[in-house]
Amino acid sequence: MKEIIATMLKSLCEEKNNGNAELTIPKQAEQMGIPYQTFNKYIKGTAECSASNLVKISQYYQVSVDYILGQTKAKTFDTDLRSICDTLNLSEEAVKQLINPWTYKNVGYVVSYEDQYEIVADIIDKLISHNILFEVAKKMEEGQTFFEKFISNLKQINISYDNIVTSVKEASSWIWGWEHTDEGLNYGLSKCLPEFRKEFFKSSYDIFDNLNTKIMQIWVADGEEAQRKSIDDYNAYLSNL
Repeated sequence: MKEIIATMLKSLCEEKNNGNAELTIPKQAEQMGIPYQTFNKYIKGTAECSASNLVKISQYYQVSVDYILGQTKAKTFDTDLRSICDTLNLSEEAVKQLINPWTYKNVGYVVSYEDQYEIVADIIDKLISHNILFEVAKKMEEGQTFFEKFISNLKQINISYDNIVTSVKEASSWIWGWEHTDEGLNYGLSKCLPEFRKEFFKSSYDIFDNLNTKIMQIWVADGEEAQRKSIDDYNAYLSNL
């Protein structure tokens, strides 16, 4: 156990230092409230770490005690997230990358924590079977960039009553294109993993579905006043994204 703690502490010290010449090991020990001589023995693996000092180390580096003891790959205090990491045998960063990208501006978590393990495990199995597991991180980044690009382009289209026909057609083509072109993760992977669209891209699809609905309301609005109101509603929704 001393050797495991020593290995973890060396790594945590280096991460904490991160090029900061002033944040030496003695300085870190001081900030923790642990005598340097004692902390140095922990790093060298020549002394057992007391329970009270283990808690101080955990709080200082913001990692779980289980992580310091080598019992989990996850640094987090979040027991639910740690459970997913341990069950899937993935690092915290890997699991977060599987869970977190399926939100937009902190809105639209599709599944709650207690549901995520089963879904994420199923997704991983399918990714492995389709030999695309190692492309996922890149594809997720591409998918988010793709989404932002389409929202940006839609915001540049000025829909007004005076240019309603041409501008609405242009906006409609961008909305249709987001779902049906081969860029990004949303369409490319959903061809072999339909649940990506159904589950993890729900918030993004909801946004484009709402935009499409508002576009249709512009087309079917009865009279100039109703059409102008529908245009204002569309523009207000888009500007708040």
